[in-house]
Amino acid sequence: MTKKGNDSALKGPDRVGGLGNKASIFWIGILIAISPVFAFAQTVTLSWLDLADSEDGFFVERSTDGVNFSLIGESGPNEPRFVDASVELGVEYFYRVCAFNAFGCSDFSGVGSIEVGQDAEVPNELIIPESELIGNMSAAGSSEYDEEINAYLITGSGRGYETYSDDLRFTHVAVEGDFSLTLQVHTFEPDADWARVGLMLREDLSPEARHASMTINGRNYFESLVRSSKGGRVSASMEQVVRDEVYLRIQRKAGEVLLTYSHDGQDWIADSCETLTLTGRAHVGIAIGSQRDGRVSGALVEVLESSVEGFQGIEGVASLLGRPVETVIMGAMIEEGEYSYDPVSGAHRLSGSGRGHETYEDNLKFARVSLTEDASLTVKISDFQAVKSWDRAGIMIRSSDAAQAAHMTMAFNSGGFYEYLCRSNDGEGVSSTLLEPIAAEGYLRLEKSGPTVRASYSADGSKWTLAHEAQLPFGESYLIGFTVGSQADGDLTSARFEVVDESTADARKSPTILGQIATSSVIGQMDEEGSTHFDDQNGFFLIETSGVGYESYFDELRYTWVKTSGDFTLTAFVTDFVPDDRYARMGLMVRKTLDPDSPHGSILINGKDQFETLCRLKAGEGNQRATSGRALGEGYLRLQKAGDLLTLSASSDGVDWFVVDRATIAFGEQFYVGASIGSQVDGALSSGAIEFIEE
Repeated sequence: MTKKGNDSALKGPDRVGGLGNKASIFWIGILIAISPVFAFAQTVTLSWLDLADSEDGFFVERSTDGVNFSLIGESGPNEPRFVDASVELGVEYFYRVCAFNAFGCSDFSGVGSIEVGQDAEVPNELIIPESELIGNMSAAGSSEYDEEINAYLITGSGRGYETYSDDLRFTHVAVEGDFSLTLQVHTFEPDADWARVGLMLREDLSPEARHASMTINGRNYFESLVRSSKGGRVSASMEQVVRDEVYLRIQRKAGEVLLTYSHDGQDWIADSCETLTLTGRAHVGIAIGSQRDGRVSGALVEVLESSVEGFQGIEGVASLLGRPVETVIMGAMIEEGEYSYDPVSGAHRLSGSGRGHETYEDNLKFARVSLTEDASLTVKISDFQAVKSWDRAGIMIRSSDAAQAAHMTMAFNSGGFYEYLCRSNDGEGVSSTLLEPIAAEGYLRLEKSGPTVRASYSADGSKWTLAHEAQLPFGESYLIGFTVGSQADGDLTSARFEVVDESTADARKSPTILGQIATSSVIGQMDEEGSTHFDDQNGFFLIETSGVGYESYFDELRYTWVKTSGDFTLTAFVTDFVPDDRYARMGLMVRKTLDPDSPHGSILINGKDQFETLCRLKAGEGNQRATSGRALGEGYLRLQKAGDLLTLSASSDGVDWFVVDRATIAFGEQFYVGASIGSQVDGALSSGAIEFIEE
């Protein structure tokens, strides 16, 4: 026997009379029982949750194709149950229900289906999302589910997400405990600027209920909204502008509601609205609202990932870097362990034994994906369980699944250290180095740009240390993912991996500076650290941060950098600079170290729309400063290093250049170069975009 029932509410009769939206059917549960007396006597029993308070009864309709329905019976008021005794073996039946009274009928429930077979089962409730109206609207709209594409076509009018009460269509299920729900908005047709569609968790179905919502609006921005008290004022935060694609996610962890969004489904950005804590039973789903009542807005949204019963995600396969994860074992092992993925926490867990990362031939567990383009993978590793002193868990990039394949691995070592391992060519011996001591958790990163692979580690996820860089013999494709290996076969080693950042890019638009994959970190300490996101379609770094910026004797800023040596020329275009104050700045920087008081030379655009240079000639000294020309929120910047002489230039059009300042700074054999941004007021974010156009 098979059963299905993930269809959302189909459009039925207009809502009339005293039923209102309270007459909606919340879900249908379907079960089959075969008579023990005659093999030809079967029954299908339907049950549903009765939320109506003024019905005279319920109409039950049946179909054999899911399209053409006919009435087969009814049940009385407050009787949310019906037995269909006229079914045949081997036939799939589709059912839907609506409430009725003297004024008319409610919308139909979602559709539940079952194929009548010979096997009996115990009753099993099948939860289906219900679509209903929050508040009142003159054009009710509808919510329809297409099972083939796993997408909802939703329309609604009303006044939408209002300040003190809501007036929208909500397709939802009830939830308790932790959950995760992710969707992609394929199309959105708003009636006006402040129409919205997105994910919502609300405490109850009253218009004034507390809620947290991650949406896109008619102005083409991501937007988060939180009403933290019933009937209170909504707090709204306009996030980044929507580019080509829209991904939204809502999660609840230990009562805290987490709202995130993404431009590509890989790099997720946390909203900047206030946090809502909502425990116990609540309602989660897809909400849509117009700005003007009577004007309909519509959207097509696809559920991608769901731990919420009733919303069907793309199940069965965990993903990494946008590809499904596959698990392989190199060599034979006594205890093969297992791989699992928790969509609520976003954590991957891998265990295995074998003899681990050996000198010439590996015997380990590898949960990986295959890629052809360059990539960057950053993970948080925790709950490392080991037995012997040379057990390891970490992330690996390798040329193939062959046991002798070339690879780079950044790992936790059970001896209590970070460790990198590198086999530079297939069949060669492995080189490895024990690094700094590990704590209970830590961060690992692998970055590939062409044949070059960089392995880095961090204790806190902000300040990174390059462990090793090498060129590996990759063919048309390569493998990257999580790995564990024991020292003694039969002893299980395991770890928990949480992906912090993952991105892929082609060779033309990769997150590189001077041909190397860039790293982003915070210089100094600040209340709002912000983030760095690389737009691989347009080639821009999108950066935001707070701090007190470029101070006289020390810095508090976000720095996106590479470590290099020798002379160079670096040119960039800065645009969309949004400063928190006139002394906020963004531009190019070269510095000796990542210490806050390090010597540096910087060519910048400031909040007063000026081109500006700041140079700290020696550690701990004050800055040398110069200004020239007008930037008007964007402009071209250039750094040139020849020996210890630094030339800092600017241009308003990228054609006519002028020198703003020169400085002589002893940077040493190796130094850091890249993009920097800092606010004037700690806790107040400044943001901007930068493209490296000549390196």
